[in-house]
Amino acid sequence: PLVECREPQDLGVALDIGTTTLRLLVIRLSDGAIVGEAGAYNPQISKGADVISRIVAAEKGGLNELASAIRQAVVSMLLEAAAAGSLNAGHIAGYVVAGNVTMVHLLLGEDPSGIRRVPSEPRSLAFPPADAAGLGWPGRTGAPVHTVPGAGGWVGGDILAGAVRAGFSRAAETALYVDLGTNGEIVFGNAEFALACACSAGPAFEGGGIRCGMRADRGAVDGVAIDSESGAIQLSVIGGGRVRGLCGSGLIALADTLFRAGWIDRGGRLTARLPAERRMEGKWGAALALSTDQRVALWERDLASLIRAKAAVFAGIRSLVNSLGPGGPGIERAVVSGNFGRYLNLPAAVGIGLLPDIPLGRYGYIDNGSLEGAALSLLSREFFDEVARYLTRVTYVDLSDLPGYMDEFVGASFLPHTSPDWLRMG
Repeated sequence: PLVECREPQDLGVALDIGTTTLRLLVIRLSDGAIVGEAGAYNPQISKGADVISRIVAAEKGGLNELASAIRQAVVSMLLEAAAAGSLNAGHIAGYVVAGNVTMVHLLLGEDPSGIRRVPSEPRSLAFPPADAAGLGWPGRTGAPVHTVPGAGGWVGGDILAGAVRAGFSRAAETALYVDLGTNGEIVFGNAEFALACACSAGPAFEGGGIRCGMRADRGAVDGVAIDSESGAIQLSVIGGGRVRGLCGSGLIALADTLFRAGWIDRGGRLTARLPAERRMEGKWGAALALSTDQRVALWERDLASLIRAKAAVFAGIRSLVNSLGPGGPGIERAVVSGNFGRYLNLPAAVGIGLLPDIPLGRYGYIDNGSLEGAALSLLSREFFDEVARYLTRVTYVDLSDLPGYMDEFVGASFLPHTSPDWLRMG
């Protein structure tokens, strides 16, 4: 194993540090059993919803504050997981962290300013193990903190760990891996080659930046049905009960259903077909009421954020596929990963032009490829080394260097696309 197990009670921690959300697993090293888990929003959001804002905050003297915020958040999650499972955090023998390049820099207190230069120049893509005690994290003396290496300034160890977890490093077929987080990271390839890129999707997929947004938790709207004759709307709510907010998967499902019903137009604006009793007006503009008291609503601004996010991702996918030329391979298999993906309505994601229109049977799903890859690395040095070996076959693509990317983005900035036939790539 990557982390040495000396005693039966020794524990390891796998961490996914995302721009918007954090998740961890506490694993008993002797048998690989998951004995604790926790999740939280990334507290660095107070310095900006995206990585560029946080890099700028670090450049203005906030690096130590950003590092401290993420380290303390991890401690809080560990305490939560330990309390729930009656665990002794002193038995932690080591950690494996997967995250995008900026998040890893900020965690370790490394200057991230080079990441946003052109060309991007991170301080490092593969940091040596840190000492857990130096980060203020619990564990036995000398417990190491390993970080999964990245491919480039905008493609980190989170996406590489996920792609290897999905079998890309051994795959014969050409496949697509899409992590629907704030950075919309994408890998296209197989065992012989891979192209990887990241597009700034923003936090909409994880409920961030949405007026009534929340994580995919109890009370979140995650689906909708509209009766074509009566116009009645029926919401699906995680856990049932009262509507508390709208998660990313619910936002996608709503946009697809509303568009097909004619309640919103191709630009995401509410139309005259929306029933009057559902229409709201406020300081955010026009909205569709989702709760009887009108406290939970879907605003046109939310739909605009979703359209920008889905356009960034789809344009990234098309750019990678098209970069191989007209005779290049199509998408034979696709894997979707992301914290909200367990509730993702695939037909809706295809319907709004977020994902390619390939047979749904070719799609697979991994709840959190980054976290699962970190966990596998924790338990297997061979897996951790396989990620490093696969990196030698990965070509990092900076979308800002592709002259056609902005044209692709503009074309995808409508529901489902200005050229719907372009959705088919398999």
